[in-house]
Amino acid sequence: MSTTIVVTSRNDGYGGNLELRGSHALNTMIEKYDEVIYVDWNSPNDDSLINNLTLKGKGNLRHIQVKKSDIEKINPNLLELPIVEVLGRNIGIRRAKSDWIVSSNIDIMPDALDEEKVDKNTFYTVARVNVPVSFFQSVDKDFFSYCKRNITKFEQAHIIQNEEWAGQYNPWSLVVCCGDYQLAHKSLWYKMKGFEESMIYRDCADTNVMKKGTIYGDGSQILDLDVFHLDHSGHELKVGGKPKFNSWDDYVVNFESTENTDEWGFVDYDFYEEVI
Repeated sequence: MSTTIVVTSRNDGYGGNLELRGSHALNTMIEKYDEVIYVDWNSPNDDSLINNLTLKGKGNLRHIQVKKSDIEKINPNLLELPIVEVLGRNIGIRRAKSDWIVSSNIDIMPDALDEEKVDKNTFYTVARVNVPVSFFQSVDKDFFSYCKRNITKFEQAHIIQNEEWAGQYNPWSLVVCCGDYQLAHKSLWYKMKGFEESMIYRDCADTNVMKKGTIYGDGSQILDLDVFHLDHSGHELKVGGKPKFNSWDDYVVNFESTENTDEWGFVDYDFYEEVI
């Protein structure tokens, strides 16, 4: 068996220290996982974030680049958005070669997965551990090992136990920021058809896919795994100067089945790809 981990981002400096966070994250993934897929979404001037990271490549990192010219062909309306994470994730998931597939983020350092401890019909997430900026700015060599040794110094994300969350009933997310590590067997990802591709704005895409794990699989669980999140600032997704959000009611409360087509993840489109 083998495991692929998929990340999508762009070269826009999001959250501060993006190049440092991205280097730590991808280098950890390269070391711990059989295959790493980084999908770069429409970086300014087609200058992929990969070009600005310090990576220790060993031939298992696949860099897929979604350029402005690709989006013009796929759907020009998407150009008004800086990034469409659900599409970037699905592009990577659909092209993953492994038995197990993780969807993660550019600021995550995950430990290796023990494939013997997971069930192919269950969808998993992890309660991440938050690492303050001061730590990853001051520690360079063996940073993942440093975090493992000092894990008790950091705060773990809150586990949600069928309680009210942000004023809305949410028994699906399981943990705060459930999207930082979402794992399923390839067969389950394909039943679900990945993330909902109409969820082009911010909010609840990760909760939606957790609910899909209960619809198409045997439910969702929290996986006991050390997953470190490198802290950063954030900002809203704005279109035309106004914040845009996916509908909680449509995509979570009242969601019953996927509307993705069999071509989800643009499976027939030939994006630029290189191996690092």
